Amino acid sequence: MKFSRDGTLLAGREAKNVVSVRDVATLREVTSIRAAEPPSLLVPEPSILGPALPAGDAWKWGFAHFFDTEGKILTISGKVVQRWEPRTGQELAKFNVGPLLPDGKPDVMIAPGPAPNEVAVIVLGNPVVRIVDITTGKIT
Repeated sequence: MKFSRDGTLLAGREAKNVVSVRDVATLREVTSIRAAEPPSLLVPEPSILGPALPAGDAWKWGFAHFFDTEGKILTISGKVVQRWEPRTGQELAKFNVGPLLPDGKPDVMIAPGPAPNEVAVIVLGNPVVRIVDITTGKIT
C-alpha cells in the first residue's frame, strides 16, 4: 500500500497488474488501474528448508507501483513504465525501458525522476543514471 504525498489517496495492488486507488477518509475506491501484464516469473517450489525465493534476479521484473513527485501513479510491469491519473485511472504515458538494457538483461532499477513524467533508470554495473521522460522518450 502506498499513500499519496498529500495523504488523501491510498493505492494498493489488487491483482498481478491491477492497482486500486482509494480515498483515505472513506476507503471507497476512487478508480482501478489495469497496467501492462507483468511477465511470468519462474519461481522454485518451496522446500523443507524454507519458502521459495525467486530464481536469480527474476524478482526485479515483477510489478511495482508508487506515487511520483506530482501525485500521479507510476506502475512498473516488467520493462514497461506507465504513468496514471490517480483519480480517473487515465493512462498519461507509457515507456518501454528494454532498449536501455545491454543484451536485454533485466539488471535494472527504476525510480521516480527529478521532474514530472521522468524516471531514473539505473543499469546495475553501469555508473550512468539515465533520466527518461516517459512521455517523449527523451533520454538524458
